[in-house]
Amino acid sequence: MKQAFLNLINMMLSGMLVMLGFSSCSEGDNPEDIPLMYGSPHGSYKVSGLVTDVDGAPVKGARIVVRKYKADGQYLYFPNASDTTYTDNQGRYEREGGSGAEPSIRIVCDDPSGAYASDSTDCVLKYEGRDGMWDMGTATVKADFKLRQNPDKE
Repeated sequence: MKQAFLNLINMMLSGMLVMLGFSSCSEGDNPEDIPLMYGSPHGSYKVSGLVTDVDGAPVKGARIVVRKYKADGQYLYFPNASDTTYTDNQGRYEREGGSGAEPSIRIVCDDPSGAYASDSTDCVLKYEGRDGMWDMGTATVKADFKLRQNPDKE
């Protein structure tokens, strides 16, 4: 009997919380007010560029990793994740991805063979083409790299 009474109280309290949530979705009594919405902003990004050595020769098979910005100033890295792409025979790369509308990303370029030293650049994302309340649009970034010979391999 006591358990049934507690279940009834829990259901009533849950119902009241739901009603409070729905009633607080606008800023005032004016029906023309834009309702406040729950959700997370999102956007997409397109990164592309060219990877060459210091003499201008394309670097084939260089690994490009897009690291997403984290609130504490660090950049997230997930090994073997879908945020990685490789350059083609002409040293070009292109990568598209989704984001939580990060303010910036870090693009890291390294050579899996070890012949060239790694390089990276931080890019501020400027979203364009906003569509709706939460879609921030798409940010396009071009980042070229000139890799130096790895001093350990010389």
